[in-house]
Order: sequence, then C-alpha cells, then structure tokens
Amino acid sequence: GAFGTEIKATTLNNDTLEFVAELSPFKTFDFYEPREYGRYVFLPERMITILNFTSNDNNPFTLIIQPTFTKYNESGRNNYGFYLGPKYRFNDKFSLSFAAEYTNMKNDRGWVDFDDTGIIFAERNREILQNDLTGKYSLNNKMTINLTARYYWSYSKNHEFFTLQDSGYLTPNTAYAQNKDRNFNSWNFDLSYSWWFAPGSEISVLYRNYGLQRSDIVEKRVSKNLDNIFKSDLTNVLSVSIRYFIDYNSVKNK
Repeated sequence: GAFGTEIKATTLNNDTLEFVAELSPFKTFDFYEPREYGRYVFLPERMITILNFTSNDNNPFTLIIQPTFTKYNESGRNNYGFYLGPKYRFNDKFSLSFAAEYTNMKNDRGWVDFDDTGIIFAERNREILQNDLTGKYSLNNKMTINLTARYYWSYSKNHEFFTLQDSGYLTPNTAYAQNKDRNFNSWNFDLSYSWWFAPGSEISVLYRNYGLQRSDIVEKRVSKNLDNIFKSDLTNVLSVSIRYFIDYNSVKNK
C-alpha cells in the first residue's frame, strides 16, 4: 500500500501549481523485472515527490515544468527527473510543441542476464533523455501537414552483480564478469501530408528518416551520442497510401 498527499493551487492568471508526495512504507515485490514467470524481486520502501507547474493553456504560449525525485530505503539509491514542455500556437492553423524529459537513476537495480547460476541482476547507474518536437499546420479543413521528430538516448553502467534468490532478494555474485553495459540511441523524423478528399476517404504521404544505434560502451556526452546516431546508417522511407470509402448501399442502388 501507499499513502499520499496532493496540494493544488491556481494563480490569478489561471496557471496551475501542484505538489504530490507519495510514501510506500512497506516492502513490495516486482513480478516483471525478473523476466521469468513466477519469479519476483524485492523493492525497498520509497518516497516519491512531484512538483508541477502548468501555465494557462488559453494563452498562445504554454509551458509545463515538472521535477520529480524518488528516494529508496537503500544506500545511495534514488531517482530524479525533469520534464520541460513548451508549446506555441501561432494561430488557429499552425502550432509547435517541444518536450524534453530527463531521468537519472543512481544505484538502480535491474535484470541483466540469465546464466547457469540463475537470474542475474546488476546495480547500475542509468540516464535517460528524450526530446520530442511536434508540429501541425492546417492548410484548410481537409488538408494538414504534421511533423514529429524524436531523439532518445539512454545508458546503463553496471558496477555490481547479484543472483536473484527464490525469496525475491538479491545476493552478491562476484563470479559474473560479462560486459552488460548498454548505450542506446534512436532517431525518428516523420513528415506527413493528409488530404481528406471525400467523406471517409484520405490520401496520405509520409516521409520517414530513422536510425538506431546500440553499443556496450557507455558514452555520457550527449553531443557525441548525437554525432554517432547521425553518422550511422539512417533509413529513408517515402510512402503513399489511399483510403477510399465506398457506401455499399449507394453502389447497390446504382
């Protein structure tokens, strides 16, 4: 079980401020992280705090700011994150929004492998960064142009290994020495045009540019990760689709 409190206030400008605190004072178990049916891993007690600022969405420019912090009842284990989401509505036809989300996990514990001794977990440091740019332009009430661009980067740097016991608790495993560090980059760019030329009927044109990069060598410089993904073999796709709605009753009558 968990206990929480929420405090919410609205300013005279109709901006919203919110504070959330949630306490999980009991030991719990995660049935998903072991990745084997019927197994589970212990989760320590934890305290989660969230602070949120959301500006008045009736204004052309809106902004969401949300820092978070989680403290576990385990030495040195905590998570903190930050979300930033500005959006600008230029007019009724054109809008752009951006979202940046960052998460840092210190001494996180999670699955890394199966071997002859059982299920291997690691204590590791992790960082996750995701950026999303979204745009929409309405040429008229039947034609729209949509833009979606996303860059995602994460890494996992292991510094201690464990074996999962049937009880759900972890015991140190000093014999395991494989490199299970991970560095992951992904890029996705979609530009699409849609034309609803008749009721229920649409022509869509999509240009997509995307790429993935995985490595067991952790690179913590964001600039270097960006450089690596754009120097990788990016894939370009151009597709055209037509969807036409036919009223069976009208055709039958004709």
